Order: sequence, then C-alpha cells, then structure tokens
Amino acid sequence: MSRLAEVLLVEDDEALGELTVEVLALFGHPSALATTVPDAYRLLIVPHSFRVVLLDLQIAEERGEHLIERLERAGARLPAVVILSAQPLSELTRAGKRVHAAAILQKPCSMQELTETIERIAA
Repeated sequence: MSRLAEVLLVEDDEALGELTVEVLALFGHPSALATTVPDAYRLLIVPHSFRVVLLDLQIAEERGEHLIERLERAGARLPAVVILSAQPLSELTRAGKRVHAAAILQKPCSMQELTETIERIAA
C-alpha cells in the first residue's frame, strides 16, 4: 500500500457513502463523508488534512464541479479530486477536465479500483 491518504467522500447517498467510508478505513484510508455541498464546502474551505476528495457529480440538486469551482475562487487549498459518479463517461470526462481531476471513476467500480486510484494519487 502507498502512503496513507485521508479521503473526503462527497456523496448524497448516505448508505452508500457510509459503507464506502468504512471500507476505505479498512484499506487504511481514514475517511469522512459529506452528504451535501454545504457540508463539503465547510470541510474544504478551512485548512484540512484531506489528500483526496472523491466527488460525485450530482449531489441532490447541485453539481459537484460547481463546489470545486467555488472553492477555487475562494482560494481554498484543494486535495486531489477524483470524480466518482454514475454519469455517462462523456459527462465525467467533461467535468474532470473542468476541475482538473486527478482521476475519473465511473460507478459502479470495485473497491480495489477505488483504493488503487487513491494510492496512486497519494504516492
């Protein structure tokens, strides 16, 4: 395993989010869950220890890439962004370019693929 990476998962499906956070912890990546854009903003606008943010593109009625753009405009120090969404691949690619994502994963993906991506980025 590569270096430990603290992860913020931005996911509005609370059950899926909680399960993912638990599994990431089992793989050695302490994680937090934000189920709304305002919660994610509050966690990322202040100094934090997150090295990776796993970002769903559709969070309730808001768009994940808009969150990243707002944080950039506010001058926040952002961790590496990984788009993790069930949107069509063309949409993931467009959003990934827009927010300079370090990686793009289409749901559903395996936990192995997810953790390998996190570890590659954190290396």
